[in-house]
Amino acid sequence: MAETTKKSVSAPSYKLGADIMNRVKEAGRTTGKDRATGIGQAISDVAGGVSKGLTGFIEAKKKEAKKKEEDINAWEEGFENAESRNSWASDGLFSKYQDIENNQYKSEYLEAINSGDQQKASKLLKSMEDRSNKLQAWKASIENAQSMYKDNNWDFDNMTDEEKSIVNVLNGQNESDYEIEWDEKGNMVFNVGGNKVDLKKYNDIVARSVKPVAVQNAFLKIQDQYVGVGEDLKSDFDKARVLQEIKSGGFINRDNLRSVMYNSIDGGGSFANDIKYSPEMNSISYETLRPFDTDGEPGLSQAEFTALTDEDKDVIVKALLEPENYELAENLLAGWMTDKTEANFNKGRTKRTENPELYGKYDK
Repeated sequence: MAETTKKSVSAPSYKLGADIMNRVKEAGRTTGKDRATGIGQAISDVAGGVSKGLTGFIEAKKKEAKKKEEDINAWEEGFENAESRNSWASDGLFSKYQDIENNQYKSEYLEAINSGDQQKASKLLKSMEDRSNKLQAWKASIENAQSMYKDNNWDFDNMTDEEKSIVNVLNGQNESDYEIEWDEKGNMVFNVGGNKVDLKKYNDIVARSVKPVAVQNAFLKIQDQYVGVGEDLKSDFDKARVLQEIKSGGFINRDNLRSVMYNSIDGGGSFANDIKYSPEMNSISYETLRPFDTDGEPGLSQAEFTALTDEDKDVIVKALLEPENYELAENLLAGWMTDKTEANFNKGRTKRTENPELYGKYDK
């Protein structure tokens, strides 16, 4: 994983700076010839300093809200354009495809025919057929993306700007927004502003951008079951076994890692939010933590952890999405799910032990 070289931008500080504090001190002074005339100015200066900071914060929030609104509008417009075409591909896309075939590959084929090279001509003809089939291979993926939109299954809030842009361009298919080309393996590639997007890359974006609905449903079912197991009194909670069941139960994989991390799976807080306040954050790669380590000792001390801003913690948690950190992310997520399961087991156990009249005689 690439080492972070500088600390992330801190959240707006609501602490008064030294300059403002000096003016607060001046405003509180009760002696001196200039006291009577200076007090109003001193208080005004303090208020002005705080006001500028607050104004900056509000403006930043307004820009953030405006960008989000623009992103949503572009997203919806792209899918509406795709829907109105009644075809996964626009006329413009097919025109670009035909231009390449006619201007490049067809001339090679005719040249082989005219020269009597039947073997080369047959090979080129097969390549043309393969390219046509691979063009159609995009059809299923684009239509699947459209179905996800209709079912409200896109995890839009947790997608990157690059991912949203790629999906928007392939939905809208404005001819000036992209070009197409064929790679050395004969796969059609969209060139989106220099970003080469083949079918695998597009499918990877889709796979990691699906809301974790199936995980949510399965996890909630298990929670209900463990409330009942807790009520039963026949066995204690086996944390190691539950942890292993969660890890082997298909809840977490490389495709759904981001959506499971950043969404609630039980109506409570998300893993990405909860871990920011957990000592387990200290187990994340030291290379990720290094920029926040001020005492030179591996790991973060309590003081260093307390000094982290929310933005700092977001950077650290995001590092779990790096491929080399997958095993750690899986272990932390599974442990978090196990803790939630144990809490529901204990809820059932407490209900049974504190309300014996609801159950009759205890199991011995």
